[in-house]
Amino acid sequence: MEESISNGWSYNSGTRKITWNIGTLASGGAETVTFKAKVANTVSTGAKIITTSNIWCKEETVATSAQAITTVGAPVITSITPDKGGNAGTVTVTIKGQNLDPNAVVKLVKAGEQDVVANYVAGLNSGTGITATFNFIFIGKTPGYMIWW
Repeated sequence: MEESISNGWSYNSGTRKITWNIGTLASGGAETVTFKAKVANTVSTGAKIITTSNIWCKEETVATSAQAITTVGAPVITSITPDKGGNAGTVTVTIKGQNLDPNAVVKLVKAGEQDVVANYVAGLNSGTGITATFNFIFIGKTPGYMIWW
């Protein structure tokens, strides 16, 4: 998580709080801070995650608070291209959809056969696409696999 927090921060894993010290702002000034967190795979689709932000300044005795509510969405695949490929050489597949994990493990599965895991996977942080490359050069699998991730 630490790589996904913007500058000037500290994180307390015991309280699970991120603190930013943005210093002095001019009158009418603004500062943007960001973080990105990965939801545990045990969280159910439709669950709501509430993030609370508090802003303190020395001129105010009470913090200003705001909440953001995020609803966990299930992955939705809208297309897989190409939908077939050879069983020799390399095959690159593009998966498009919504709520796709950019760090997903993508594999080809076939009943009674060992899974073929992609050698290279690149996902979009927006969760709308994944590209996976499979190397069949040394595998020699029979046709008929399906994509699974």
